Amino acid sequence: MPLQKEHAARHLAPGQFVRFARKRLAPGISAILGIDAQGTSHVQSVRFEKDLFTPAEARGWLARHGFNTELEEAREDGSFMHCPA
Repeated sequence: MPLQKEHAARHLAPGQFVRFARKRLAPGISAILGIDAQGTSHVQSVRFEKDLFTPAEARGWLARHGFNTELEEAREDGSFMHCPA
């Protein structure tokens, strides 16, 4: 599901986690950490503020940091736009 204010790059399915936390990685970039039943955290997704990053810039950051570059672009109208690598 697209977000209105952030581009999102999902890396792991949220259903495998019991809770979540958000960690700021850099200005305009956050990691959503999924925490499993054993208490281990994993990067579930990476979010980019749409006012600071274009989809292309977000994909570039993801590639430079070893993440999957598939991205859901932020959409004001709530409609879905999938932006493959």
